[in-house]
Amino acid sequence: MNVIDYKTVKKRGGRKKRKRPLHDRPTDEQRCRNYNQRKPKIGKLFEPLKVTSDDSEEAVAKEIAEKLNESKTMLIQRVVRCIGCEKALKLFKDTKEIQNHGGMWTHDRQRWRTSGGVFLALLKNRYVTKEQSKWIFAVENELMKKKAKEQQQRMKERHKKEVTDLRLKLKQQE
Repeated sequence: MNVIDYKTVKKRGGRKKRKRPLHDRPTDEQRCRNYNQRKPKIGKLFEPLKVTSDDSEEAVAKEIAEKLNESKTMLIQRVVRCIGCEKALKLFKDTKEIQNHGGMWTHDRQRWRTSGGVFLALLKNRYVTKEQSKWIFAVENELMKKKAKEQQQRMKERHKKEVTDLRLKLKQQE
């Protein structure tokens, strides 16, 4: 068994991280070995759309959300409202093309993006400015902040309850 002595590299902030030398790291081809062999899931995504750019924004958004199997329909409606029906349908076509050719990795390359994830990633990278992106995702970000705050409150209450229970146990033991 070969033991490779990896160099210890100092990162910013004083933390050390072990990094493998370049010749020991897997190449993109090795990392994505099954990329070309991945078969896209045949589902609603590859069925033809029943709407055109002449239809209402709500109808286009509803159809796209259904084909993408996206539960966040309000987000898709905000996308269509922001970029228009024609661009939204073009974006859907691009998403379909990418999924047909094997899909797209998440940023950390741990898993494949869902069809809705590919749609939103393409939207951010190619179709909207940062201001438009902030407007589209404003409601989602607020919901996430609200959920995080609620969870933090639940954790505080749980911690308080555990502390009071421990104090009662200590008093009973004395």
